[in-house]
Amino acid sequence: MRNLMTRCMLAFCALICPTLAYGQGGVPASPIQFTGPTGRPLAGATITVCTSAGTGFPCSPLASIFTDAGLSIPASNPVTTDGNGNIPVIFAAPGVYKLSVTGSGITSTLVTATVAGTGGGNVVLGANTGSISFTGTESDAGGNHTGPETFTGLNTATCFDQLNGVLYVGGACAAAWGSGDIGSQVNAAYLVGASTGVHVHVIPGVYNFTTPILAATGSKPLFLECAPGVVNNQTSNASTTQLNYTPLTGTALTLNTSAGSRVTGCSLSGAGGSNSTIGVVLGGTNGCIYCGLNRMDIGGFGVGLQFGNSVYITEISQNSIHDNGVNGTRNVYFPSGLSGTGENIFFTGGSISNKGSGFSTSCFDIENGGMHLGIINVSLDQCGMTINAVNLVIDVNGGTHMENPNGATTADFVTIGAAANAVELNWTGGWINEDIASGGGRTELVSVASAVGSAIISVNFSGGKFVPAQTTNAFINSTTACCVGLTLTGSQFGNGGSGFSNIAAGTYSAKSTLNSASGGAGDFSVTGLLQAGTNLFLGGRIQNVETTIPSGVGGSNVQWADSTDHFLKYIPNNQGEQHVPQAVLVSSVYTNATTTPSNIAGLAFTVAANRNYTMVCQLYYQGSASTAGLDVTITGPATPTSVIYSYQETVTATTTQGGVATAFGTKIVGNATVTATTNLPVEITMGLRNGANAGTVQVQGSATGVGTVTVQPGSYCTMQ
Repeated sequence: MRNLMTRCMLAFCALICPTLAYGQGGVPASPIQFTGPTGRPLAGATITVCTSAGTGFPCSPLASIFTDAGLSIPASNPVTTDGNGNIPVIFAAPGVYKLSVTGSGITSTLVTATVAGTGGGNVVLGANTGSISFTGTESDAGGNHTGPETFTGLNTATCFDQLNGVLYVGGACAAAWGSGDIGSQVNAAYLVGASTGVHVHVIPGVYNFTTPILAATGSKPLFLECAPGVVNNQTSNASTTQLNYTPLTGTALTLNTSAGSRVTGCSLSGAGGSNSTIGVVLGGTNGCIYCGLNRMDIGGFGVGLQFGNSVYITEISQNSIHDNGVNGTRNVYFPSGLSGTGENIFFTGGSISNKGSGFSTSCFDIENGGMHLGIINVSLDQCGMTINAVNLVIDVNGGTHMENPNGATTADFVTIGAAANAVELNWTGGWINEDIASGGGRTELVSVASAVGSAIISVNFSGGKFVPAQTTNAFINSTTACCVGLTLTGSQFGNGGSGFSNIAAGTYSAKSTLNSASGGAGDFSVTGLLQAGTNLFLGGRIQNVETTIPSGVGGSNVQWADSTDHFLKYIPNNQGEQHVPQAVLVSSVYTNATTTPSNIAGLAFTVAANRNYTMVCQLYYQGSASTAGLDVTITGPATPTSVIYSYQETVTATTTQGGVATAFGTKIVGNATVTATTNLPVEITMGLRNGANAGTVQVQGSATGVGTVTVQPGSYCTMQ
């Protein structure tokens, strides 16, 4: 039998330590002494000795202790320290014991002591092999020994599994929480910890575990702490404290405590991305408010970090979240249908990456709406972002950047998806950089493809640098029919790499702006991007790509290029559709020596069905003889709602003649006598309310009588 002997090194104590001596034969050389944090004896403390399963304050269940080395005379339990902090001499069978220290003005503490059959036990962290010396008197059942004694051998290690409110698991403290893996140890510590919150520290080491770590008691936060030293290895974890979750299903770590839970310093590794595991889940029935993950490494799961219900005011800082999901498809995931999740969720520093796999557009996948996310100074390597939900504000700030350093891709770096609506993406500073060209071409870096009718999407880039590795059609391309607002301010496009054929391609609202941006072809400043089919080119040029009438033209201040009649159109102050005038010109001499009308080349316009048009022409003609005046005919689509056109001819220097027609194909006959071989002016006007038939309006000419009539180059018409 061995006496219950423990010894505390003050270097490992911050509150209460028992100071014990070593002996042989079962009788201690001196009583067990308890001291406070300053080393002063702890008087009047209640010391309760319990089995290795002991928990609580005072602890239970009680252990059997004795007053004699033969273990035949039971001792009182608990015992009380005297004025010198000593407890009476007690004896116990070999084994592991829990001692709780309680009392008035004392922070309750639970320590572990080992009573060995050979050698002693001590209450320190870690093993100790070597000589232990002391001076004093030792007694055992066989006799007394006086003088110095040296004990040489292995000093069995135990731990302070509870110290200053911190519960230690793993390593030398594993036995304090049963025989399970690190997951079950953390769960056991969380279970017995204070109801107001539990601080668990994992002793450094590598731990394989199958028991999911679950903190799911409302208003009982868990602070899970690992020794610092995460190794930022993008394809595997190799850290000071490494927790390897080996199953192919389940969630390794869940924080669902309503408030205040946090994990710091732990390296969490799964069995590979091709499974249904999740590394960390934040939130759930209780939620996770004011929660945080700090300086972690999370990799090798089906999903790295997944959000549950009721998560807000939460910070994910200085982590490496990498290579989760097949080809990195799910490093960070906000699934659709969450409740109460959204306000002020921030990612700061660290990296989210797929350096062990290809580029993924859903690496950072946002499928849940009603949220405000912040992404600040984060490296997104081989990691695209998908935004596919309703009512979102996403702020990307500081040095955040996206790039593909590990392989070529034609995929979009940012995708605003088909279900997106009421989305605001604000990107300030940082950069999007295509490191490796695909060789197959790239359409855009940012795409907006909402299929929601009248979707409201706001995309704002301020500052920053956006560089493709190959000539790219557009920085941003919108295929959404309505209401995408775009603001680009002070950004650099293409500098330092290849360029963009367009900065913005597609459809945008009339309130979009582009200010003080620069690219390979120079600087430009444009306010009011056109709504339908707008391509904004480098060098200050706007190309209006034609389209059919877009959504939103019922309002004012909308401008678009209409593919039905090729007019640029706008609606000023809700006054109805207006056309930007088009001018056509006669480029070569027109002649006609007959009275049969023929087309005057160049004087034609396309008109759409059910639209209104006006036309004014100024022609310059002469006749080869006084009988060769100019007759005018206008042709157009069948069955217009109404058409009227006029002809005003100058026949001499002082004489004019006019006429009016109210049907296409009607010839207006000029004067029978004109001043021969003299250039004379003609004015034509037309008003058309077209019907159901689209077509072409064509101006024709013919001679009034004998001779040849000529229309000179430079004659023109304008239509709107």
